[in-house]
Amino acid sequence: MVRDDGYENWLAAQDPTDPDPPVSESDWYIIRHTAGTTGKSKGVAYSHKAWLDAGRDWFYDWPPVEPGDKTPT
Repeated sequence: MVRDDGYENWLAAQDPTDPDPPVSESDWYIIRHTAGTTGKSKGVAYSHKAWLDAGRDWFYDWPPVEPGDKTPT
């Protein structure tokens, strides 16, 4: 989408209601791209569940996250 001078008017005319589509954990969520270190770069599709699982798995070797914890900037 090109955001030209008409963008703000177009945006203001859109229905503000969240469409809230049904989503299953097996539905595709994102396609990430590999670095191609062993060949050509390729897309890797993640379902909603697989993407959340991958995020969770990053934290297994880290100390537990506690209320009030901050991340370095």
